[in-house]
Amino acid sequence: MHRGVFVELGMPETAQKPGRFSSRSLRLIVLAVIISLIGTTFAINVTINGNNSVEFGQGVYRITSCDQFMNVNLKSSNAFDDGLSRVGSIELSGVDVARCANTSVRLRLYDASNPAPMDLFTNIAYTSRGTSYPCCTETGTAVVMVIAANATQATASQSVTLISPSGRNIGYGDRHESIRYESTTAVFTVTFASPLAIMRDVAKTTLESAANG
Repeated sequence: MHRGVFVELGMPETAQKPGRFSSRSLRLIVLAVIISLIGTTFAINVTINGNNSVEFGQGVYRITSCDQFMNVNLKSSNAFDDGLSRVGSIELSGVDVARCANTSVRLRLYDASNPAPMDLFTNIAYTSRGTSYPCCTETGTAVVMVIAANATQATASQSVTLISPSGRNIGYGDRHESIRYESTTAVFTVTFASPLAIMRDVAKTTLESAANG
């Protein structure tokens, strides 16, 4: 009885009965399965910004009103005094402006815990015609782009304008936010003069669209 148990547990693998695995083989198989499962988990649960889950904050989003897709890429600013960078600009690519003519698009960023959108930028202090204007009196929580009714891809740089936080169409921008189009890459870039959204805190991006009224 004891001899049989000794043979079952201690004999070399070559002496095991055909069709059966040794405990060592079984452990190796279990280990391999665990490693493969861990690898799969890492491949599926993609996170950025210090493990803050991202709804692909830098990914592809659908413009539902014109059935188009836009790639959103957040670009960081230089580090501020607190050592943290902000979302200094946002690149938008892949948009067929002709197909999305007469459409408005609103982009917002969210952190992981607050249901309200993140503050993206504020106005800078400046002086104009002898009058000084203080900073930080108007805060933008969204990028709102208006695509003209007669937009074509050839006129993309002139066909997309911005709406300020107060609701004014500011054309291609003002001192606080601006938009430019690079025709060689077909990329729109929205830049903030005084960005507020901390890059590492961005957890989600939303994109909404509607036909111009």
